[in-house]
Amino acid sequence: MTIADLKRLAEQASAASNADAANQVLARAAAMARDESLPASRELAMALFNVAGALVPLGAPGGVEDLFGAVQRMLIASGESRTDDHLLLWHNLGVLYDRHGATELHQQALARVSQVAANYDGPLERCGADVFLQQGLTYRRHGQTEMMRVMLRQVHRYMMSDACAPAERLAWLSAYAPMLLEAGQTDEAAVVAAQGAELARELGDALSEASLLNSIARSATSRHNNVAALAALQRALAVMEVAPALADSQLGAAVLHNLVGAHLSAADPSRYADALALSERVIDILRGLGQADSDDFAYALYHRALLTEYLGDWVGAARGYAAAAAVPGAAAANAAEWLSLGGRAWFEAGDFDAASDCYLAAVRRRVANP
Repeated sequence: MTIADLKRLAEQASAASNADAANQVLARAAAMARDESLPASRELAMALFNVAGALVPLGAPGGVEDLFGAVQRMLIASGESRTDDHLLLWHNLGVLYDRHGATELHQQALARVSQVAANYDGPLERCGADVFLQQGLTYRRHGQTEMMRVMLRQVHRYMMSDACAPAERLAWLSAYAPMLLEAGQTDEAAVVAAQGAELARELGDALSEASLLNSIARSATSRHNNVAALAALQRALAVMEVAPALADSQLGAAVLHNLVGAHLSAADPSRYADALALSERVIDILRGLGQADSDDFAYALYHRALLTEYLGDWVGAARGYAAAAAVPGAAAANAAEWLSLGGRAWFEAGDFDAASDCYLAAVRRRVANP
């Protein structure tokens, strides 16, 4: 058995289109793996691993499992194995077990990776980081937030090392910060987003910088730190002003939308007129993007109605609340609440018939969507 032989087998395994072809390759690889005359080496073990990995989709599961077992024995015998090699092995065994419904064995393989992720602080290569990333994203899909964080911290450690180029590091930070926010880890998300925003500024990447500043603002809002949210959003706005292409983008709408929300949270009447102008801009952007039926558009109309009310125009506010509730993509609970606000606004404006109509419409929405 030579490295070249195993490379050819891996190519044949990848090209196999049915179980018979895959199992023919499997038989040859198994025979090679039983050849005890060859000195064990990491290079040979990983070449055999590539064959086993390519056979996972179509090879006989017991035979493929045995082949992975041969890889493990060869790695141990070589004395050259790395942590990443074992992570790859356990991950691929997990894929094999999951594919064939061996739930308990699948969980055991995942647990081996998780044990390493929880405690390991040694050298990590790309392939090991990729295993942690894939398993972390699996935990994310299943709502297992804490285990997701354990995995992704290892990925973060690798991505922040000298092994990664700055552009790749920035791409990671841009993806990692929103995942932390989604998991409710607002403090950690703020740190990661701040690292990313600074790197984006150094690299001249306006899109990433504005997006990460928006993440900082979202984190601050979650922690009820409106001052920090406003500061981050003002910085994002400044970035967009020197990058005109961002102004009419989805990100531009999100930044402006969050800035309107931050002004409302600040409850500073002197800023309401400016916030109203910003809300009009959000509405224009979303309409231009073809999103006039979306929940985001409905919320933008709601913000405009609320600011119109704060500026003393009850009739304009009532019409604005009704317009927000009428957006097809508006969440049912929000639409009912906005209709109630519209009823109150009509009442304040002295149009009691219109107020009654709005209140009744709100009740119907709540009954239809309990």
